[in-house]
Amino acid sequence: MDAPEVARRTGAVLLGPESAVNIGCGWGLDASPIRVVNDREKIQLGRFQLMPIESRHFQFPDPEMHERALGDPDIAESLVPPVAVFDYKVGKAYSLHVTHPHGS
Repeated sequence: MDAPEVARRTGAVLLGPESAVNIGCGWGLDASPIRVVNDREKIQLGRFQLMPIESRHFQFPDPEMHERALGDPDIAESLVPPVAVFDYKVGKAYSLHVTHPHGS
Protein backbone atom coordinates (compact mmCIF):
# COMPACT_ATOMS: atom_id res chain seq x y z
CA MET A 1 0.00 0.00 0.00
CA ASP A 2 2.82 2.45 0.72
CA ALA A 3 5.26 1.36 -2.01
CA PRO A 4 4.18 4.09 -4.48
CA GLU A 5 4.81 6.81 -1.88
CA VAL A 6 8.22 5.36 -1.02
CA ALA A 7 9.07 5.29 -4.76
CA ARG A 8 7.85 8.87 -5.16
CA ARG A 9 9.88 10.17 -2.22
CA THR A 10 13.08 8.30 -3.07
CA GLY A 11 12.98 8.25 -6.87
CA ALA A 12 13.00 4.46 -6.79
CA VAL A 13 11.58 2.20 -9.45
CA LEU A 14 8.37 0.46 -8.37
CA LEU A 15 8.68 -3.22 -9.30
CA GLY A 16 5.86 -5.69 -9.02
CA PRO A 17 2.97 -7.49 -10.65
CA GLU A 18 0.31 -5.70 -12.69
CA SER A 19 -1.57 -4.92 -9.46
CA ALA A 20 1.41 -2.91 -8.16
CA VAL A 21 1.47 -0.93 -11.40
CA ASN A 22 -2.21 -0.11 -11.00
CA ILE A 23 -1.66 0.99 -7.40
CA GLY A 24 1.27 3.19 -8.50
CA CYS A 25 -0.70 4.75 -11.36
CA GLY A 26 -3.64 5.41 -9.06
CA TRP A 27 -1.23 7.06 -6.62
CA GLY A 28 -0.21 9.45 -9.40
CA LEU A 29 3.20 8.06 -10.32
CA ASP A 30 4.31 8.46 -13.91
CA ALA A 31 4.61 5.15 -15.76
CA SER A 32 8.40 5.54 -16.15
CA PRO A 33 9.37 4.52 -12.59
CA ILE A 34 6.99 1.53 -12.64
CA ARG A 35 7.91 -1.87 -14.02
CA VAL A 36 5.92 -5.09 -14.21
CA VAL A 37 8.02 -8.11 -13.28
CA ASN A 38 7.56 -11.70 -14.35
CA ASP A 39 8.40 -14.99 -12.70
CA ARG A 40 12.15 -15.71 -12.89
CA GLU A 41 12.86 -12.66 -15.05
CA LYS A 42 16.35 -11.31 -14.29
CA ILE A 43 16.39 -7.60 -13.50
CA GLN A 44 19.67 -5.70 -13.39
CA LEU A 45 19.86 -2.75 -10.96
CA GLY A 46 23.40 -1.43 -10.87
CA ARG A 47 25.62 -4.30 -9.73
CA PHE A 48 22.64 -6.16 -8.25
CA GLN A 49 20.58 -8.69 -10.11
CA LEU A 50 17.09 -9.50 -8.85
CA MET A 51 15.11 -12.56 -9.83
CA PRO A 52 11.49 -12.60 -8.67
CA ILE A 53 10.24 -16.12 -8.00
CA GLU A 54 6.48 -16.44 -7.84
CA SER A 55 5.46 -17.76 -4.46
CA ARG A 56 2.42 -18.13 -2.26
CA HIS A 57 1.11 -15.26 -0.22
CA PHE A 58 0.33 -15.62 3.46
CA GLN A 59 -2.72 -17.85 3.79
CA PHE A 60 -5.33 -16.42 6.13
CA PRO A 61 -6.63 -19.06 8.57
CA ASP A 62 -10.13 -17.55 8.53
CA PRO A 63 -11.89 -18.65 5.29
CA GLU A 64 -13.96 -15.45 5.03
CA MET A 65 -10.89 -13.24 5.46
CA HIS A 66 -8.99 -15.39 2.98
CA GLU A 67 -11.71 -14.93 0.37
CA ARG A 68 -11.90 -11.15 0.91
CA ALA A 69 -8.13 -10.71 0.70
CA LEU A 70 -7.13 -13.34 -1.83
CA GLY A 71 -10.30 -14.49 -3.60
CA ASP A 72 -9.91 -12.09 -6.54
CA PRO A 73 -6.23 -11.20 -6.23
CA ASP A 74 -5.66 -8.81 -9.13
CA ILE A 75 -6.20 -5.07 -9.42
CA ALA A 76 -7.20 -4.65 -13.05
CA GLU A 77 -7.26 -0.84 -13.28
CA SER A 78 -5.76 2.19 -11.56
CA LEU A 79 -6.64 2.25 -7.88
CA VAL A 80 -7.12 5.88 -6.86
CA PRO A 81 -7.13 6.49 -3.10
CA PRO A 82 -8.90 6.87 -0.81
CA VAL A 83 -10.17 3.30 -1.05
CA ALA A 84 -11.09 0.58 1.42
CA VAL A 85 -8.35 -1.71 2.68
CA PHE A 86 -9.80 -4.71 0.84
CA ASP A 87 -9.59 -2.82 -2.45
CA TYR A 88 -5.83 -3.42 -2.19
CA LYS A 89 -5.58 -6.91 -3.65
CA VAL A 90 -2.50 -9.03 -3.28
CA GLY A 91 -1.78 -9.62 -6.97
CA LYS A 92 1.07 -12.04 -7.37
CA ALA A 93 3.48 -12.56 -4.51
CA TYR A 94 7.19 -12.97 -5.15
CA SER A 95 10.26 -14.00 -3.23
CA LEU A 96 13.42 -12.30 -4.46
CA HIS A 97 16.74 -13.94 -5.20
CA VAL A 98 19.37 -11.20 -5.11
CA THR A 99 22.87 -11.60 -6.51
CA HIS A 100 25.85 -9.24 -6.45
CA PRO A 101 29.49 -9.74 -7.46
CA HIS A 102 30.26 -10.24 -3.76
CA GLY A 103 27.58 -12.86 -3.15
CA SER A 104 23.93 -13.75 -3.22
